[in-house]
Amino acid sequence: MKQFLMLSLFFLTSNILGNCQTRRHFVFNIHGVAGHKGNFGYLGDVIKKHLGHCFESHSFEYDTDNDFLSTNEFAFLFDNYLKKFFKEKGLRSKDRISIISHSQGGIIGFIWLKDALRQNKQSISYKLSQKMSSFITIGTPYWGAWLAGMGKSILYPNLPFLKYKNPASPFGRLQLNEMTFGSDTILDTAKNYNKVLSLVPQMRTLAIGGRSFKFSTFLGEDDNVVPAYSSNPDHFYYLEETKSSDSKSIVAATEFSLSKRTPYKLIKGSHFRSIYPGISLIPKECLDDLNCGHPAVAPILNHLQGNDIDIFANDVDRHIYRVTNYIKTPDHLDLADDDIEIVFLNNFRPHSLRKNKKLRANKKLITNDKFLKRVSFTGKTDSQHPINIKYLIKAKGLETRSLEVPVEGGRSTILEIVMTEAID
Repeated sequence: MKQFLMLSLFFLTSNILGNCQTRRHFVFNIHGVAGHKGNFGYLGDVIKKHLGHCFESHSFEYDTDNDFLSTNEFAFLFDNYLKKFFKEKGLRSKDRISIISHSQGGIIGFIWLKDALRQNKQSISYKLSQKMSSFITIGTPYWGAWLAGMGKSILYPNLPFLKYKNPASPFGRLQLNEMTFGSDTILDTAKNYNKVLSLVPQMRTLAIGGRSFKFSTFLGEDDNVVPAYSSNPDHFYYLEETKSSDSKSIVAATEFSLSKRTPYKLIKGSHFRSIYPGISLIPKECLDDLNCGHPAVAPILNHLQGNDIDIFANDVDRHIYRVTNYIKTPDHLDLADDDIEIVFLNNFRPHSLRKNKKLRANKKLITNDKFLKRVSFTGKTDSQHPINIKYLIKAKGLETRSLEVPVEGGRSTILEIVMTEAID
């Protein structure tokens, strides 16, 4: 009997090792701003123990306090890291790749995927994109984070000697700028999100957000850093890159699209460990017991195994939404931010922008387009379904735009509109 058991174990082990030789699953972790590989705790060990030795976890680390590097440069460095990794490991036909990212790491992973898909199909980067299995983000500020704007104001005030570098800051200046509501990075993500995911149909996505405190109208549902409406990548969007003078001035809610590609799980947790678990920090107890009390373990392991997770899986109600407007003004008119006015209709009152208030764009927002004005505001809804809000965007000498905008608790709406000169 003993010989039989040993022989059975031998064949079982040989079968597992044989499968790993032909089909390996590499999981790459990407940390966020002011982070490091330790932000994932024992996640790699938990994956290997509970999903098998064919799963290998590796961490990509980068210089997150660098004031001169952006997420685009970090995505380039991640691409070089992968090229070097697979030059040493080799790439086999049945290999699979997954990315698990925390915070800004999700933006870096998305940019890498977008850039890889633009490469020649014979390039290693493109080939790696076609091996993608799971793309999991944890507390990623797809549509911005309030702490980024606050961090810029505190750590990078408008002082000449702090214009480019603050040695005391653990956050890179460009990275804080990219995570600020209304940044160029957010608009680029909105423009490319659906297209990128459609080009990797074999890849499955999952987004996990955290809710740390009780509901407040100021913070909404967030993990102390990233609100639910930002860690949820699926969003309403309307992108109007051009507008002729005879085009209609009204945009109806029916003209917006809603991306519904990514299951979203909102769990009790903090961006970093506090009274609630750090949403990406998997404790050692989960090695022996998956009922270890960390709410992110089960959805991550299920997703890596290929199990379905309900779209917008609802653990708690969501009430706060955000609308970010990108307003393109004529290049030959040097309009100040104060020349543009937003007027809310039907007694609607947003939280972060008073009724009929003129725009006050973030003066410290670094942008490549000074004619693209930005305004972002939040609102609250008690409905668990989309509703429409209405407002006007006005400026002296320009045609007034009338907007009917769909919003939903726990979701962002991104829109880009073009304002043309008024016709007398």
